Amino acid sequence: MKPNHQTTKKILLGLLLAFAMLSTVKTGFSQSQLYTVVVGDSAILFVTGANGAIQWQQCEDSLTWVNIPGATANMQTIIVTASATGKRFFRATITNALLCENSSWYSDVIRQKVLTTTTQVAIGDWFHGGIVFYINGAGSGLIAPKQDQVSLQDSCPLTPGGIKWGCPTISLPGDTSSTNGAANTAAILVACTERPIAASVCDTLNLNGYTDWFLPAKNQLNYLYLQRAVVGGFVTGGGGPPASYWSSTENFSTMAWQQSMLPMSSPNPGPKSFCNHVRSIRSFSPTDILEKNYCIANTTQPLMVNIINQPTSQVKCLGSNVTFSVSTTGTTTISYVWKKNGTPIIGATSSSYTINGLSLLDEGIYTCEATNLCRTDTSDNAVLKVIDITVDAGSDKTICHGQNAQLQATGSTNHITESGPLHYSWNPSTDLSNPGIANPVASPGVNTIYTVTLTDSLGCYEIDSLHVVVGNVFQNEQICEVSVDTMINKNVVVWEKTPNEGTDTFYVYKKGFGGIYNLIGAIPYDSMSVFVDSSSNPGAHSDWYKISVVDTCSNESAQSPYHKTMHLTANQGAQIGQHNLIWEVYEGFTFNYYRIYRGITPASLALLDSVIAGTTTYSDTAIITGNVYYLVQIVKANSCIATSGAKDQTETYNTSVSNMEEYQISSVEENRTDLFELNAYPNPFENSISISYKLFERTKVNIEIYNVLQEKVAVVVNSTQVPGNYKIEFLNRENKLANGVYYIRAMFNNNSMIRKVVKL
Repeated sequence: MKPNHQTTKKILLGLLLAFAMLSTVKTGFSQSQLYTVVVGDSAILFVTGANGAIQWQQCEDSLTWVNIPGATANMQTIIVTASATGKRFFRATITNALLCENSSWYSDVIRQKVLTTTTQVAIGDWFHGGIVFYINGAGSGLIAPKQDQVSLQDSCPLTPGGIKWGCPTISLPGDTSSTNGAANTAAILVACTERPIAASVCDTLNLNGYTDWFLPAKNQLNYLYLQRAVVGGFVTGGGGPPASYWSSTENFSTMAWQQSMLPMSSPNPGPKSFCNHVRSIRSFSPTDILEKNYCIANTTQPLMVNIINQPTSQVKCLGSNVTFSVSTTGTTTISYVWKKNGTPIIGATSSSYTINGLSLLDEGIYTCEATNLCRTDTSDNAVLKVIDITVDAGSDKTICHGQNAQLQATGSTNHITESGPLHYSWNPSTDLSNPGIANPVASPGVNTIYTVTLTDSLGCYEIDSLHVVVGNVFQNEQICEVSVDTMINKNVVVWEKTPNEGTDTFYVYKKGFGGIYNLIGAIPYDSMSVFVDSSSNPGAHSDWYKISVVDTCSNESAQSPYHKTMHLTANQGAQIGQHNLIWEVYEGFTFNYYRIYRGITPASLALLDSVIAGTTTYSDTAIITGNVYYLVQIVKANSCIATSGAKDQTETYNTSVSNMEEYQISSVEENRTDLFELNAYPNPFENSISISYKLFERTKVNIEIYNVLQEKVAVVVNSTQVPGNYKIEFLNRENKLANGVYYIRAMFNNNSMIRKVVKL
């Protein structure tokens, strides 16, 4: 209801003042404010900050918006109609291509709760200019703003915001109602001419589009106290005396009713000369029509996106990381798209773009497009160059001890101007004439790997290396094994090459007379590391071998430790067909067993038995007639890998064998196939052996005994003898032969014969 003292002129003036103050009076208005309106009210929509063409829109579900025909002004009056959802939403669409060329933008949303009658109004609703704090259940009620009212004249300096009730010494007629603050306010203003006073501040208030505010009566102030938390904004004393609020109900000439907003307070009289706070109120009823509801929508003018910090061109090293970035201004949300040479980069959608581990494929021109609702701004070009340094240290070199090697590195960069001067650095720097140039002279005393680093002015670099092999002859080449190739009946020497030691040739030595090792073979480094001794006779005796290496400077190493072959002898046992095997031990590496093979042909050899290492005899008790073949084998724990110059050409050796010994079962008489019937028995022998032969004419006889090294160890006969049968007993105690294999060589005139015997 509007008080009778309000004039039409005052209402119009209030409306103008209200909107003039919208930019400064914000209390109670926000995007989340829910305005309660009644069908038939006037909803006065106002948008702030709109700079452009306006079109108001509305909807009932906040989703499906439609334009309101003709609603194109900043302030737009809409008559409230019923809503199926009980709600209505308004917003302003603003269009200005100069400010936002790609799109319109929207104000905050005005939210309304639409009622059909005032009986539906509830306490706490924002309704007709303020917060509803009292309803009577019949559609009438009271409304208060969310802030106190103050005087522009500071009449209460000790109570900031305080206002006197007025006329403290006289009793005013018509101002004693406890329920009708509007009537009390009108009576006070007629009877009391003092200004400003609490009643005048309320009467002249123009707030939220309404000018019919009044000072609440005693009971109305108490209702306000009861809903103080709903209304809010009250002063409670700030730690000093409790701050009270004036009612419009006079107590007597010097007193008026007041009430504190502290809990457990109640109305009490107070001197009208005191300075209390003031909160005005207004009323509503079911008969109110065409009530105005001032609904404010704020808007923020969007800003077109602008790239203010551009991406910069960069020069980076191969394999390093790079980051391009932009800084922008403008209304969010801003999206980003990075491009390389004009093509969008998948996943590059932030204000910066990083590439890790750069390759030459990453070189190019990079740009960024920043887009918001207003427009798209494209950055300047940022050129990326990736420095690729290449360097070649040159080929490996081999020099003789005391000689020099000329190093010659070559290098380049793919971006000459950006890289600037290139700098060479060799490591290790010792034994170099100048480690800071491309072509120093190296004088190493040992095999050395030299690494060269080529660096440009930006710190980009590349490295390479070469191996300088110094001809200090290698001193640790070893024989891997010696064996017998039974196919050709020759000794075989095997070794594993030691690479990168400057070896040019391998020398093979064999032990001869006097224990002297004689050179019997020279094998180039690129040849297979196997030597076949074509001069060997494995069936006659064992042989000792050593090897050495000769480097490219013709220096020869010391000879390696020796390896000795096994020599096998088969003799008749105690019975015909029973064989005694005797062999010389293998020397050169350790092993666990000797394996004994037997066959009636060389191709049919099969494992017969094994005996522990250290054993050198074996008795084959199986009675076999005819030819029989024997062979002794040992197994090496680790295989020998012989190689040639070709990397894929290898031969594997893991066993060493003796000579293959053939033995034919026969009687003594049957064994005398030679003219002189030379024989030696017993064989093997221990202390003595008898040598028999037959002469048919006067003959010069020379019989000597040799060891396996072809050294003469005894002379048995050296004379001319007449025809006859001879038997000579050789006594070992006079010659002290060691156990082993010996050869009896007999010369009858110009006829030579040899018998192999074994001393046990």
